[in-house]
This record gives sequence, structure tokens and C-alpha cells, in this order.
Amino acid sequence: MNIIEYARICSKTFEEEPFNRMDALVLSQLAYTKYEAAADIVGDSQPLRDWYRGEYFDVYFSDGMTDDQNREMLAAAVASRRYRNILLCNLVSTTDESTGEQFAAMTFGLTDNLSFVSFRGTDGSLVGWKEDCRMTFRERVPAQKSAVDYINNLCANHDAGKGQVIIGGHSKGGNLAVYGAAFCDEEYQKRIVDVYSIDGPGFIEQVSDRIDRRIKAAGLNIIRIMPHNSVVGMLMESSGDYLVVKSNTIGLMQHILYTWQIEDGDLVFVDKLSLRSRYLDRTMRDWFKVATEKQRETFVMTFFGVLENADIQVLSDFQKLRFKDVVGMISEFKSCDEETAKVLEGMFKALIKSAAKQVISTEHNS
Repeated sequence: MNIIEYARICSKTFEEEPFNRMDALVLSQLAYTKYEAAADIVGDSQPLRDWYRGEYFDVYFSDGMTDDQNREMLAAAVASRRYRNILLCNLVSTTDESTGEQFAAMTFGLTDNLSFVSFRGTDGSLVGWKEDCRMTFRERVPAQKSAVDYINNLCANHDAGKGQVIIGGHSKGGNLAVYGAAFCDEEYQKRIVDVYSIDGPGFIEQVSDRIDRRIKAAGLNIIRIMPHNSVVGMLMESSGDYLVVKSNTIGLMQHILYTWQIEDGDLVFVDKLSLRSRYLDRTMRDWFKVATEKQRETFVMTFFGVLENADIQVLSDFQKLRFKDVVGMISEFKSCDEETAKVLEGMFKALIKSAAKQVISTEHNS
């Protein structure tokens, strides 16, 4: 069973059965649907079922990554007695090339006194991927500031913010959830029940230390969940314990929630991360740890400069590349020092492999 099937068979409302970590996964994944396309028609604070509009599907599911699965996910949720009547409100979405920001967040009103703030992970845009990489050398990227502002505004102005709040997200969304909860106003931190980082990357060392202090002072409960062969969730610095989930695929594809295994209404856990996860891409992660801020900035700007020159705008554009295009792009990395060039080439090849495996087979979803 995967989260689509789980959502489809859920029959108890949130009044009948309390929020659980499976709900965090479902609502974090539902955040990838681009509801903003229908916002002017549907309006704010409407039941999830009202957002299921086929005429907007081409925009709703346009990332070129897990679009088919995301469509099935929304269909399962609006058919579920547990999810179809929850309110989707306070929707915010920004993609700004000038500031380098890709940010989206929404609030799911679960009961009169409990809401789930869901931060969207990285979409298929080059802007989003570039902002993610900037996290490796900047203390704060625009989306992280927006996450803080979102929580503060929600709690100050929106009806959904008057009760208790759970915050979460997958991938970059998990990073934003932790950052937003750690740096939002102290009076609002008291309303936060839990914070879910679902295979979300960490932070550069100086930011991680500050976050740890803020979390401890506020008594926030951070719940980190990652797959057995986690790559993304192991990037940069993160403290605290984490739960490890069994997946039915290997490597970077385990980052996709649809591959996580579920039995008896809960995730299937294993004792610890695999050796592959703990040592995978050691060269890349070690390089980021010892590289200067200038070296990391050069890495990011060089990498994305090559992609922009090749007119790569979304992840799916990698599929259009011919072999000679790839060879030419890799050759541009040679202008950097040897170690930086090595890391650039490794990251580039990983992205190409990810793009080639966008469509998950049926057996990976069962």
C-alpha cells in the first residue's frame, strides 16, 4: 500500500480519529497540486472537494515529475471521508526569477481548533532548484523568510490560526517548516503542536546551530522522517532523532513519497539508515562542508549558468538533451578547480538520472 491507497480508504473524520503522521504525509504531498490556478474561481477557505476541477488539471499537475501520481492523490483525497471536507485556505504561491524565490504554502483546516500548514517542496522549475542550492551558502533564502512571514500572518490574522497548528512539508517544504517554526514570533510558537520535516534537507552549520537553540527554547517537537536510502534528508546539518521508512525502490527515487511502504495504516519502519545513505555521495557532501562560502557560491552559479545557457527551465527539459549536449555542458565545468568540477559533474549526472526516471512504474506504487 502507498499513500494514495491509504488516503482512498480513510473513513474516519478528524473529529473521530486524531491527526497522525500519515496525515502529515498526505497533506504534505497534496501541497504539490497547484491549486492557485483555480483560486479566483473557487475562493478562499473552501472544502478540498471543491478544488477538484478537471479544467485546471493541466496546470495543477505540470511539474513533469510525479504528475500522474499527484492527480491520483488528489482524487483519492476528495473521495475520502477523512479529507474531502477539510478546508483549503490561505493559499500563497510565488515564483520570482528576479529574487530567485519559489514558494508555496497553504493551510488545511482540519477541525475548528486544529490546522495543518503545508509548505510545498521544490516544483519542477529551475528557479526552485536554484534556490535550494543557494541554501548551501546563504544563511537565509527568500522562501525561508516567506515561511516565517506565512506562519506569523496566519496566526495573527486568519481564523485558522486561532487554534493549534501543525506544520509540515516534504523535501524543501520540510526545511521551510522547520525554519518557519523556529523563527516565527515566540507567542505563536506556543500554538505549534508538531513540526514535520519529511525527507527535508538541513541547514548550513551556523544556521543549524541557531535553529537548534530556538527549537530548544520554544520546546518545539520536530519530527523528521526519511527513507532507508535517504540522500536529500541527509544534506547539510540537522540535529535530533529521525524515523527511517522502508521504500520499494532504490537510490534517489526513495525521496518520492509514493514509494514509501505502508502496512496496517502506518509506515513500515526500519532500525536505521542504510550504509549507502550514510556514505552515498560522500565526496559531494564533504566538499560542501569544507568549501568556503565563495566556493559554494561559485559552484551554484556555474551549475545553473550552464543549465540556463542550455535553456533548461524545468526538470523535464533534461529529457530533451542529446548525448553531445550533455558532453558539451559537462565540459563547461572544467573552468572550475578540479574538486569543484568533480562535484558539479556528479550533481549534473544525478539530475539527468532523476529526470530519466520521472515516471514511476506500477510495481513501485503497490
